[in-house]
Amino acid sequence: MTTRPINTVLIANRGEIACRIIRTLRRMGIRSVAVYSEADRNALHVSLADAAYEIGAAPPRESYLNQANILKAAKESGADAIHPGYGFLSENAGFAEACAKADLIFIGPPPSAIRAMGSKSEAKALMEKAGVPLVPGYHGADQSLKVLQTAADKIGYPVLIKASAGGGGKGMKIATSAAEFKDALESAQREAKNAFGDDRVLVEKYLQQPRHIEAQIFGDPHGNIIHLFERDCSIQRRHQKVIEEAPAPGLTAERRAAIGKAAVEAGRAVGYVGAGTVEFIAEGENFYFMEMNTRLQVEHPVTEAITGLDLVEWQIKVARGEKLPKAQDQLAIHGHAMEVRLYAEDPARDFLPQTGTLHHLRFPEDARVDSGIREGDAVSIHYDPMIAKIIAHGADRAEAVARLRRALASTEVGGLATNLDFLQAILRQADFAGGKVDTGFIERHRAELLPEVQALPLQAVALAALAVLRGSERDAVTQAGDPYSPWARLSGWRVNRDAWSDLVFQHGEATLTVRAHYRGGNYALTLPDGTVEAEADLAADGTISARIGDAQCKGRVVRRDAECLVFLNGATHRLTLIDPRRPSAAGAATTGKILAPMPGTVTKVLVATGAAVTKGAVLAIVEAMKMEHAVKAPRDGKVKAVHFAAGDQVSDGAELLVLEEA
Repeated sequence: MTTRPINTVLIANRGEIACRIIRTLRRMGIRSVAVYSEADRNALHVSLADAAYEIGAAPPRESYLNQANILKAAKESGADAIHPGYGFLSENAGFAEACAKADLIFIGPPPSAIRAMGSKSEAKALMEKAGVPLVPGYHGADQSLKVLQTAADKIGYPVLIKASAGGGGKGMKIATSAAEFKDALESAQREAKNAFGDDRVLVEKYLQQPRHIEAQIFGDPHGNIIHLFERDCSIQRRHQKVIEEAPAPGLTAERRAAIGKAAVEAGRAVGYVGAGTVEFIAEGENFYFMEMNTRLQVEHPVTEAITGLDLVEWQIKVARGEKLPKAQDQLAIHGHAMEVRLYAEDPARDFLPQTGTLHHLRFPEDARVDSGIREGDAVSIHYDPMIAKIIAHGADRAEAVARLRRALASTEVGGLATNLDFLQAILRQADFAGGKVDTGFIERHRAELLPEVQALPLQAVALAALAVLRGSERDAVTQAGDPYSPWARLSGWRVNRDAWSDLVFQHGEATLTVRAHYRGGNYALTLPDGTVEAEADLAADGTISARIGDAQCKGRVVRRDAECLVFLNGATHRLTLIDPRRPSAAGAATTGKILAPMPGTVTKVLVATGAAVTKGAVLAIVEAMKMEHAVKAPRDGKVKAVHFAAGDQVSDGAELLVLEEA
């Protein structure tokens, strides 16, 4: 096969993966072309690329899934090739064929391989022929409720229902009994239809304590296929990966070789070319084929870290028609790598995705960070809420964990709730440190990882108070224009009394008052546990160095309106400065009001005015970022009003329904 030059690549994607691909293209001397939706006009990937083209409105189907507009941009930009990244059109065989018809190189596998592995049912039939072990399940074409229910009954509960055409946790539901099956099936089918345009599903035995182990494979047009070892992606929430690592902890050399061999055979069965990942579910000494992702994976950086390779560079070389840069016996594992996914989501609200502006953002300097977002950028309702991937590498697993913990401790995010503290809690957990991981890890340790009451160290309260005091002093000097003016001094005075100010903070449901007594430029702070002498230096970026009693501490306090974000010892503490002149909001909410848990689209309203409902009953379904969220009744009652219908857009906190007074 002759090689074909690639001088310009259009990246048919957005966010961190587009930025990551651009960096490799730049290093290889290849011109990069970005595409963007109206919502992404000022996005990081647009500014990094050599050229950029707008391809449509914010909704993905009008932009990043709009094949005609993408191909038009490729033609106008003079692109030789299109890199699809992951998600969107990356596993769309029709798009790969359209690229070929337009004389564009599709940097990915041939359409036949995408099509063969794109249907989980057909893929499992192929794997069965190839001798790759499979989990007991139904992968047939008949999608009637009767056939699927009968198959589930035969397999034995619990069963896993999942979209035949997709991945990423979308269109996946568990039914623990026959009574739950119909509702779980309908929900999976709706999610699959919305995410992938295909509501076909398969049903499999749900293993009780499995591990998710996947193998990275690579093929070239000359018939060579190799594996680049495995990754463990067992730390998951709602079937979505949270932490990934390579190599898999506790895996013997024999088992590693067996998994790698099975993955290569899976690729060979479909004539695979390019980067692909064969996913297995493992329990005990057994492992079973789950699916194959015919694209670059989100977690590919951990494989790059342990092999020293650039997988995007390999993709481009293979797409040019070259042989694989290395043979299987030239590859070796070097150390251990671990990746976390930093998301804009609220763990305290069942991990609801968050949207809005990131007013403050600091990434670690001693770890790899793959991100497509900057301070001041917005996380949109239209796209995945991932802020960044943070990757650490060490000589062994313990060192990788330690380095990743240090990296997360220096990560700061303000403006939106994130899973940062949750990720740190996982890394601290004893079983995780010992490599005892499986897909049920998070649920099993939920109480430890997600305590109902977040501890608030008094040092954090003191730092918030000192930042407010020092900030007010600085503002007063700025307004007075003279640091020696009496109007620039906020210490005030009292006749025959000590001068003091009260600062009232809200933390969750708790209210804390700090009384600050002025002491010649410093303070005596009266905290809930007593009074301490304190002094502090506050920098313009919020960095604060303080002495509180006998303790020296350093952190950062970021203020925006009434919110005070305190970054201290790797933890984030959110406090609200209360203006005592404003009336309390306590008790303002009516218990009968049922609010939207997040901005999104109402896909289903299951009750009408006058209906009697019981506590926990599902009243409506709100979809955001292709995930469904059930809105449930907080108590027994009768529906007094329904304010939205299916198809309506709702904002976070919008009043969906009202129950009559109890």
